[in-house]
Amino acid sequence: MFPLYNEFLLPAVSSGPRKKFSLTYAAKNLSQFVAGEKQFSNEKVLFGIPWRLVVFENHDEIVGLSLSCGQCVQDSRKWSLSIEVELKLMSSSEKGFSKVRRLLVKTLTKIELQLLDTEDLIENFVSAESVRIQVDVKILEQKELKYETKIFELTYPIQNLARFENRESQSSDVRECFKVPWSIFVEKNHDFLSCHLMYEKELCTPNDWHIQGVCTFYLKSDEGKSFCNFYEIDLKGPGTSGDDHFIKWEDLIRNYSIDDSVTVIARVQITSLKRSFMKEGPISKSFVISQQFGGISSVLEGETLIGSEEKRFNIPWTIKMQRRSGFVVIFLYCRRKSYPHQIWTVYAKCWFKLVSANGKSLMRLQNAVFQCEDTCELDKFTRWEDMMTDYAIDDYVTIEAHVEIYDIVEKDIDLLAPSLSNALDEQTFYAGSFFSAFTISNISRFEDDEKQWGNTEKRYNIPWRLRAKKSFDFLEINLFCDEENIMTTNKLVEAECTFCLVSSNGNSLKQKLKLYFGRPGGQGVCRLVEWSELEEDYAVNDRVVIEAHVKIKKVRELSHEPLPIERSCVLSHTVRNIANMEESNFIFNITEEWYYVLWGISLKCNSGFVELQLNWENELFENESWTIQTRFQLSLIGANEKRITQYFEHTFDKPGSSGDSKFLRWEDMVNNYAIEDSVRVEACVRFIHVIATPPQKSFAMFYTLGNLSNVLEEEHHFSLTEKHFEIP
Repeated sequence: MFPLYNEFLLPAVSSGPRKKFSLTYAAKNLSQFVAGEKQFSNEKVLFGIPWRLVVFENHDEIVGLSLSCGQCVQDSRKWSLSIEVELKLMSSSEKGFSKVRRLLVKTLTKIELQLLDTEDLIENFVSAESVRIQVDVKILEQKELKYETKIFELTYPIQNLARFENRESQSSDVRECFKVPWSIFVEKNHDFLSCHLMYEKELCTPNDWHIQGVCTFYLKSDEGKSFCNFYEIDLKGPGTSGDDHFIKWEDLIRNYSIDDSVTVIARVQITSLKRSFMKEGPISKSFVISQQFGGISSVLEGETLIGSEEKRFNIPWTIKMQRRSGFVVIFLYCRRKSYPHQIWTVYAKCWFKLVSANGKSLMRLQNAVFQCEDTCELDKFTRWEDMMTDYAIDDYVTIEAHVEIYDIVEKDIDLLAPSLSNALDEQTFYAGSFFSAFTISNISRFEDDEKQWGNTEKRYNIPWRLRAKKSFDFLEINLFCDEENIMTTNKLVEAECTFCLVSSNGNSLKQKLKLYFGRPGGQGVCRLVEWSELEEDYAVNDRVVIEAHVKIKKVRELSHEPLPIERSCVLSHTVRNIANMEESNFIFNITEEWYYVLWGISLKCNSGFVELQLNWENELFENESWTIQTRFQLSLIGANEKRITQYFEHTFDKPGSSGDSKFLRWEDMVNNYAIEDSVRVEACVRFIHVIATPPQKSFAMFYTLGNLSNVLEEEHHFSLTEKHFEIP
């Protein structure tokens, strides 16, 4: 309940004489309190620190009391305090209540003391709907903290207070202070004024500052009345900090309104300003689309202007603008195609920006969740007449949408638990059975993680393959439902399989399992028998036979379209002269760049084995970071398209490799897969999530080329020269 301080028993000794004072306040109209409402005592400056009592009700209907200690307006000092606080409630019926706490407080914080719930408070302590509060404070220790601070002020006159509707908002022009764009954002939040400091998102800037400090909002009247409250700032990237219930709207109108307007002052003290290269939350994709709308003076009530469709990350997006009840309403449509038996959700932050040719702009932030063909709507962006007066030039305005997609969740129903399989549209349903076997040879020379593969056999139009592996001194057997490409898997197979280990000496071993194949890869028995027991009891002439007796229960054909092109890639390369390849010699093939990363395949002769890897090739810049979650398959392809395929899941956070150092023995590849001393290697990669933080020094340039039909052969067009990092 007390997140802003540490509470503990303090020693009885202190440095220097103790300083004491009391604050009193009569809280009124408590029975009419609503969630978020606050009452403030007058501010007192004692021992160089301003103190104030704040009475409020939170959303759990608990009345709370804050002892607010901050800084004087023109004072940038920061304190560390050890204090003892005693809280007393008094009523005319002589009922009382007290609570004592000892606290360690760093200034610019609020000490929250929980009281009784509202009903008990009214019943036991309120006389004429008021209660007298007294807080006795003993300062046990006071130290000044040394720190560097950056201070600036923003002012904004809120206009036309009388016509404000609920959820209507205004904001100041953007001002850059300490390399960060700032503005004041105000809104009528039911019966309150909502007041926030906004760290704006700017086009073509890194937007990766981590900012800590304090913002104090002030209101002042002609009669000398003042009202203020301060709030801690902790912003990691663009966002807002402030109060949804800064002051009651009726109090604002009655005490501070002058000619239907009031001026808000934001005094900002930044105590920490640094780059935050790893953002919280998996930001994977960001983009900006811009749409110019013309003829806006002739737009009628209820009419909608529709922008052109633009594709970003293979998803079509459209901006729309509507005139509704005298306000501008902005829509962003996500028209991503939905595939049968697939559920997807896009989570994003959308910064909508109204841009004028006169240099003015207005920005709003909206969190959005898109499912199928979905839309993000921002109601009451600004009044239509204000847009015409302040932003429209030659009857045109521009709307920008700055979108950060921080998560895409895809659920393929064919990957769900078998209990959900009855939800699928079944196109085929049948039962069948088959038998597959192969002989494991050279058992005595097997190394840990070495594998041998049986031949691929098609049964019921499905390719199957057995694999034997030495894993931690045990025999592991897997049956693969061996589709050729992880991007085209389109079957859900339910089967029963009996794995058998058969020896020519008469010994045998069996194990029965239920298998569900909804994604590429193998399933089977991890530890069928210890390897030493395999050699002693089953191997004859260094060989043993493994069998799979399979009963197919159900096969469901799924309508599965290929993954969008930007989410997958295929790399392929023919490796030549393999007979002359020396030990530890690499053959690299860099074929494609995806997400500004170079991907390639490497093949290496490693201690008599084929080592096959997917490689992230290029180096990172300073302060650049990536997290790339992948699912991929590596294949070695020989004569008559005979192949060995293995499946992997790996998250890359730096340049490196992932694959198998013992894909198969080198001599087996040469004897069974090589054609004219060559073999083909292939990687099919699916990008699940990509989280990218660009290097500190980066920029983008934009240039619109018009009048395309009149461009002549070899004619050149140039953008304006821009200076970035002192370079034109």
